[in-house]
Amino acid sequence: MVKPIYSVIAPLALLPLSVQAASTTLSPSQTDFGGVGLLQMPSARMAPEGEFSLGLSFNDDYQQYAVSIQLFSWLESTVRYTRVPDTLYNPNPDYSGDNLYTDKGIDVKLRLWQEGYYLPEAAIGIRDIGGTGLFDGEYLAATKRFGPLDVTLGIGWGYLGQRGNITNPLCKVSDEFCHRDDGFSGSGGSVDAGRWFKGPAAIYGGLEYQTPHAPLRLKLEYDGNDYSDDFPVKRGKPLPQHTPWNAGLLYQANDFVDLRLSYQRGDTLTFGVNLFTNFNQMSANWRDTPKVAYQPVTDAPKNTNSLSQNADWQPVVNLLASNAGFQQSQLALLKADHASLEQPASGSAEKMGDTLVLTGEQKKYRDRQEGIDRAAAILTNHIGEMDNITTLRIIETRNGLVLTQTDIDVNAYRAYANHEYIGARFDDAVIASSAMQQPVADRALSKNVTLENDSIERALPNKRYAALNREAKDRASSGYKTATGEIDTVFGRKQERWNAGLSPSLQQSFGGPESFYLYSVGVNLNGHVWLTDSIEASGSIYVNLFDNYDKYNYVDQNPHIDNFSVPRVRTLFRAYVHDNPVRLSNLQLTWFGQPSENLFTQVYGGYLETMFAGVGGEVLYRQANSNWAFGIDWNLVSQRQVDSWLKTYREPFFYYDGYNANNCAPGNVSCQAYVLDEGHTGQASVYYLPKWQWLEGSRFQVSAGKFLGGDNGLRVDFAKRFDSGMIVGAYATKTDLTTEEYGEGSYNKGFYVSIPFDMLTIKPSVNRGTIAWQPITRDGGQTLNRKYKLFDVTNARYVWY
Repeated sequence: MVKPIYSVIAPLALLPLSVQAASTTLSPSQTDFGGVGLLQMPSARMAPEGEFSLGLSFNDDYQQYAVSIQLFSWLESTVRYTRVPDTLYNPNPDYSGDNLYTDKGIDVKLRLWQEGYYLPEAAIGIRDIGGTGLFDGEYLAATKRFGPLDVTLGIGWGYLGQRGNITNPLCKVSDEFCHRDDGFSGSGGSVDAGRWFKGPAAIYGGLEYQTPHAPLRLKLEYDGNDYSDDFPVKRGKPLPQHTPWNAGLLYQANDFVDLRLSYQRGDTLTFGVNLFTNFNQMSANWRDTPKVAYQPVTDAPKNTNSLSQNADWQPVVNLLASNAGFQQSQLALLKADHASLEQPASGSAEKMGDTLVLTGEQKKYRDRQEGIDRAAAILTNHIGEMDNITTLRIIETRNGLVLTQTDIDVNAYRAYANHEYIGARFDDAVIASSAMQQPVADRALSKNVTLENDSIERALPNKRYAALNREAKDRASSGYKTATGEIDTVFGRKQERWNAGLSPSLQQSFGGPESFYLYSVGVNLNGHVWLTDSIEASGSIYVNLFDNYDKYNYVDQNPHIDNFSVPRVRTLFRAYVHDNPVRLSNLQLTWFGQPSENLFTQVYGGYLETMFAGVGGEVLYRQANSNWAFGIDWNLVSQRQVDSWLKTYREPFFYYDGYNANNCAPGNVSCQAYVLDEGHTGQASVYYLPKWQWLEGSRFQVSAGKFLGGDNGLRVDFAKRFDSGMIVGAYATKTDLTTEEYGEGSYNKGFYVSIPFDMLTIKPSVNRGTIAWQPITRDGGQTLNRKYKLFDVTNARYVWY
């Protein structure tokens, strides 16, 4: 049974989840996850791609929290937090209170090769990347299965090789590998690659035995660490190791929970629990309306050039919205001069077009072909057997932007819907399309060759098919014309000009000085009205329900605001949310434009987010079916006053309660804050979605420019989409701020999980929600939270999620 997603993330999402899971079986090796293959030492085993795990373990010396994801079959990544009991984050209780010392780190493991008949599985890994060096270590591991027994042998460096029972083999390559520097660079959070595979090394190993009782496994390991240099030891707490052998058991309580109990160092009991699911194998149980069956109306006129004699089309437009998901739609006929191929013969009483056009926004199906197939069935039914309508054109739009176009041959669709030949597929009816990741026009052309050479000719009754395929090639090379300015007759519209609703909000940060977990939970009251097809007025009021940001120090003297290198563009969060729980978070006017087929624009102005007001714009170049795009955004912004809905700061400093320039000395952060009274921010961004199999489903975004605080630098965002539509991503921003100017953490970084709403509800949907977190909030490398990003708005150009 694949674990339901809510078993892992529902406490964070705070949403009513009801996802039904498909069934699967996990082998014991597949639950060796989060880099802990044995007890303390890693094996070479990898989980199935998409496996997601939330792990917790506790003993007298450490509390560990880890989130792991198998991004690819060859790459495992873990974000790990280690808390040390009886040790405060900061000795000054006014700064961090009773918060325990917390070390943050990222682990990665890469598979070198898979297990074969003779060869073991092999992997290389690095732990605590970007941490403080307290738990960093590297390893090479090999694992081989012998029936119910899994055997691991490895070599560890750093924390994993502190025992030093062998000489570091890399010392023979260079003397620099014989010594490992202590400490860490900057303010923590930097990648200290210069330490990797240096210093003491140790051989470690272990056994895992699958008992006849399937849920129970037994583990025994020889530890590569002697704990002589652990963090508690440096603080004066002894960690004696009575034996290098650790023993434990793992019990799989159900399909999404593992329980662990181990005895380590001869005197320490550790208890752990893992919650896990698989983002590739998750599935939802929808209660969706069935696709409309192919049943053409019998009273439709034949051999006529006029559709006016047909039945009312408005119910068809309504059905297209409810069954096929095309809302904000219009149904129309093209003029004859712009319709596809065959026109009525010269001398006809009326020269009508032969292409029926549906223009609308897909708001139901992430699988675009599902929506287009349903729309084609509805339209083909309604036109019956009229000869003059030979082509259906379905144009997907969003916010007034034309994104994709799919042309469908009516006769070929009828043949597909009637199953008139063996192996009938929907693609057989598609003339040309810019709605698929692989251009259907290319596939149609290849099918044309099949038609001419196949002895059965696929039994297609459509005489125009070969000619239409030839036309498809011309369209694919010259681009698609939109229906704008080519409409002859409009049959129906379904356009909602305004909407309002509620949406939940969760903002959070882990591992901060003041508290391990800082959070705010609230709701947004949203509303918008479309003044035209491409101009929107929108607004949002945020209501904070509960939070613990009263612990967040933004007034008192403390290390994270001890310089004025950048204004406090994000560290005033407590003042905006906790101290002002009801707030106008957004009120803006947005104008979308499309100067050419592949160029998209937006211009906006107003109160752009909770903390900033201003004006700005974005330009994006993105071709249909192309796996790359390029965009530029630029904004003129002012920081909004914390105690006002509408005012912005006009000076670079503001004073806290009762203070002013006369009784607050310059630079005294206990009575004043440095803010952004006016500034520019924006980046140039390149988006790339690799087609390589080993990076399947991934997306890179690299942005360079000026960030909110005025610092300049580079931001890299990587995301991976899984088969269920779940997206896991991470970003890092490095600017011209020094690590001391940035503060703890050294540079801006964060993680996020994007969840398709149709995995949380019983209805299909194209909407998504995002759970994001930062290890620690600082002011460097911060971006403006714009309402729309054109790359997301134009997702249909090359469907990624």
